[in-house]
Amino acid sequence: MMKLLLAALPALLSIGFVAYRVLFVPVNHTGFTPHYLDVFSMASVLLALAFRLERRALWGIAALAALNTYLVIWAINSQNLLEYEDWIKRGMPGKTVGAGSAYSVVP
Repeated sequence: MMKLLLAALPALLSIGFVAYRVLFVPVNHTGFTPHYLDVFSMASVLLALAFRLERRALWGIAALAALNTYLVIWAINSQNLLEYEDWIKRGMPGKTVGAGSAYSVVP
């Protein structure tokens, strides 16, 4: 059980970071490339393989890693988490979800 949680931790941290940035941070640009967060997905899968988890747990980690990658891609495509230079190129768009958006519930 501990190996499973340790293997899932990188992807869970990345998902939590993206959720925090989208929902609670009022700006939608950052100083790093958001695709770097996909490295956490690869780390989770590699840890699961290194720990030789059973097939069912390995598929669960792979699904969690895929969810993390999808969430990062969604955040970029919906203009909620952009690299600063990309944000400038896109015409400095506003956020579409969370703090700082037109539909924000957080002041």
